[in-house]
Amino acid sequence: MVGDRWERVRLPGGVSIAIPSEFSSDDAQGMDSPVQSWSGDRINVLIDSSPMSDHLDRYEGDEEEFSGRLARVVNFDDAGTRVFAVHLDDPALTIAIRIECSEGESVARAILKSLTISE
Repeated sequence: MVGDRWERVRLPGGVSIAIPSEFSSDDAQGMDSPVQSWSGDRINVLIDSSPMSDHLDRYEGDEEEFSGRLARVVNFDDAGTRVFAVHLDDPALTIAIRIECSEGESVARAILKSLTISE
């Protein structure tokens, strides 16, 4: 499904994640700000770095630490897709990964696990 090559992508606020190199960048527009988006084989990655990004608090989830900062981590089913998502309060950022097949779960988890925050 996904090759061995990954590229590190820099996001606002000193955040970065690794995306499979065969994913393509998509043009996307959020409700209140631009968003970043990539898509691959039945996988879509959406980054909302606005202060109004979804805090994911309506979903059952856990808190995990990324680079010394706590983030809300959830996964749920939505309209026939599985969603894996992380929300940081500082910097304000939500990463949502939609997968349409079970093979994509390991890719979604690897993308979220690659999240780093630099000062």
